[in-house]
Amino acid sequence: MSDSKHEVSQTENGAPIKRGKKRACINHCKRFWWLHLIIFCCITVLVVCLVVRAGRGGIFCAPCVCTSSRTRLVLLCSWQLVQLRLRACATRWLHGDGPRLARSPEESLPSTTNTNNALSAMPEMTAQGTNAVFFYSIFVGVPNIGQSKVNAAKLEIQGVNVLDSTPDQYLMQINSTIETDGTVHADIDPFEGKMYLDDVKDAPAFATLQFPPTNADKHQNVNISQTVKVDDLEAFKQFNIAFFKSQNLTVRIAGKTKIQPAGLNRKYDVDFTKYQTINGLNLLQGTKVKDAKVNLTALTGENFKGVAEITNPSHFTLDLRRVMASRLTMHQGNVTFANFAADQNVGNLTINNLLLVPGLNRVNITAALNQTGVLSALNLKPACETGVVPFKLLGVDVVNHGKQIPYFLAALGSANQTVDINIAEILGLTVPACH
Repeated sequence: MSDSKHEVSQTENGAPIKRGKKRACINHCKRFWWLHLIIFCCITVLVVCLVVRAGRGGIFCAPCVCTSSRTRLVLLCSWQLVQLRLRACATRWLHGDGPRLARSPEESLPSTTNTNNALSAMPEMTAQGTNAVFFYSIFVGVPNIGQSKVNAAKLEIQGVNVLDSTPDQYLMQINSTIETDGTVHADIDPFEGKMYLDDVKDAPAFATLQFPPTNADKHQNVNISQTVKVDDLEAFKQFNIAFFKSQNLTVRIAGKTKIQPAGLNRKYDVDFTKYQTINGLNLLQGTKVKDAKVNLTALTGENFKGVAEITNPSHFTLDLRRVMASRLTMHQGNVTFANFAADQNVGNLTINNLLLVPGLNRVNITAALNQTGVLSALNLKPACETGVVPFKLLGVDVVNHGKQIPYFLAALGSANQTVDINIAEILGLTVPACH
């Protein structure tokens, strides 16, 4: 009885352990062949890319995508070597020359037929895996890299001109630059970009621009000059009001285009989305009136003249030189505001031929003021202590070529601009005592 037990012990602890290790290797290869394949491919391609880029530069870092036929050939050869290397490694591993893995005694013994089938199937599986990684890189990896490069590009707007305004269109000129890291050589198709006021949730597009074709050079100028249709008047009013009242605001530019990396005939879809924070007009705060003169003998019409210093903190140039505006009737001039002092309307102020450029602007102004109303405001605090009357200006109408420009009117009429004028000094009066 002890002999029979001893024989059973030899059967369990002898040769089957060796066969179990081989079975474990086969199972490991069948299950994780793709992992070893991907690791080896990534290392090989990375090394080749770094070597070629060090010599020539300009690699688009994805398998078989570069700027020269010679480089592409090197990468293709590397892929062939990867396949041969993996097949050889898999064959050696299955024959027992590779690392051994432990096997539990409960596992069934592999048959010779199963082992041969696994060996014969492994080269085909390896080739299919290599092709899968290759096509994944071309159809998924390259588009992802292209999208990431577009996302990383930096858009800077140097200047915007708004000219020749009509009720339903205007001429917009934009001077901008795009900065990239310069490592990708690719062409980007022209596309339609929509502009949104990003500070307002779910705001509709207020303008649509046609962006020209560009490339992925490290520095490039992107200049746009085109007539823009006002497709959504309320959205454009919303933008103009925010631009006039805000110190800064964020504009989102979004569109869809295609990118073609150098060395490939295929184009890939990418999304172009950029956020640009711009300075607003901030109610034109800090406006001053200098060299003011008052005609006390004028009974009607203009009786006030001066020079206004208006600071434009934005990058926008607004050409209103052909615009005429007034409170009730058409006056010769460009922009006219209703003036309020002590909450009373005391007349209109007109700015002729207004061209508002970034920075300091000096423009001539004229006004037809109610002298009695102005003097009444001078007798109230704090004007009676300082001689300075705060005037509140409110745009009431904007007309160009006989047609109202609703989006400019919405901006100028959305809030008061406060301008302090030293009336006592202009009139040569001693500041009266406050009652």
